[in-house]
Amino acid sequence: MVFTMLLVFIAVIAKEGANVVLPSVLPELETMNADTLKVASMLPAVHVGTYAVGKASQIAATYALGGRVVLCTVLILSAIAQQTIASADPSLMLMGTALNAYANAHVWGAAMRITSSWAAAAEVGRAVGLGVALANDF
Repeated sequence: MVFTMLLVFIAVIAKEGANVVLPSVLPELETMNADTLKVASMLPAVHVGTYAVGKASQIAATYALGGRVVLCTVLILSAIAQQTIASADPSLMLMGTALNAYANAHVWGAAMRITSSWAAAAEVGRAVGLGVALANDF
């Protein structure tokens, strides 16, 4: 159980970290070349749009694949996406932002399924608080 809850904790931290980093790096991207500046202005819209699509599909994906498979897949896809964003190539930044947002949108559904499945009924609130909410705040 500890390993599973640790996976949930790491997935939520990675999701929130990836979502928070985009607004913080936009000023730096705007100082780069003209192509990067054009892309930087589109990244927030790409992020929000693909995040919304991911939120719409998270329940079906978690139901079909299971929480652990979804979280492991999210971590892998998010890591790949962040590497493509870090390349500073304008087209890769767009694709990476879209992939990152889509993948990370699946974290909450999978995390809640795992937490509710692994914790005893009397401990679900504490498990969500420690495994998900604490990671979100951290």
